[in-house]
Amino acid sequence: VYIHQYFNMRSEATVVLPVESTGRSYYVMSYPGFQNINNNEVYSSEFLVVAGEDDTEISIRLSDRTRGNRPAGSRIDINLNAGESYQVQADLASGDLTGTFITGSKKFTVLAGAEWTEVPVACNFRDNLLEMMYPLETWGRQFVSIPNAQMNFDQYRVLAAEDNTVVRITGGNQPDVNLNAGEFYEFSSSVSHLFEANRPILVAQYLVGANCNGHSVGDPSMVLLN
Repeated sequence: VYIHQYFNMRSEATVVLPVESTGRSYYVMSYPGFQNINNNEVYSSEFLVVAGEDDTEISIRLSDRTRGNRPAGSRIDINLNAGESYQVQADLASGDLTGTFITGSKKFTVLAGAEWTEVPVACNFRDNLLEMMYPLETWGRQFVSIPNAQMNFDQYRVLAAEDNTVVRITGGNQPDVNLNAGEFYEFSSSVSHLFEANRPILVAQYLVGANCNGHSVGDPSMVLLN
């Protein structure tokens, strides 16, 4: 099962995890939003929580301020029944909900991304971003990335689940990275990489917009590496 989300010239997709692969603890991987200077409208970084069972208690610790004026570091506690959902959006276009930590009393699902944005920031041509998040128990310590064909570069983010996470990135002369829980490292690269960490990590790879990718067409997209 997969979701294909589209509207006019916008298009994005994600694999849908089976119920058996969902969990009770997640970190959000998303991206900053975008502000339209013509009408001042903000398109936000965002995520959505969906319950699979009745009476699911959810606790959300925010990494950034939300549209409901909840500050970074604050907590949202909600109760959802099966099929009910709860959406959170960043307050500012520069807001980024990556690193938000979500736990539940029962298994649930998290989808995250951005309404309509640039990758990397300030690179023209925009699109929506969407990925179903992987629960913490499925995160790994070794990942391999492959560059997209005929692109100038791809954008990457590495997110840590625990304090004192050391990530070694082989290829592209990247430094060793030290991260605490909920922190991430972002970089651009045109080569393949081996990611190795002493603790579980999540790695996202992003297609970049046409003004930066070496082509006259093409919008951002996001995928979580297995």
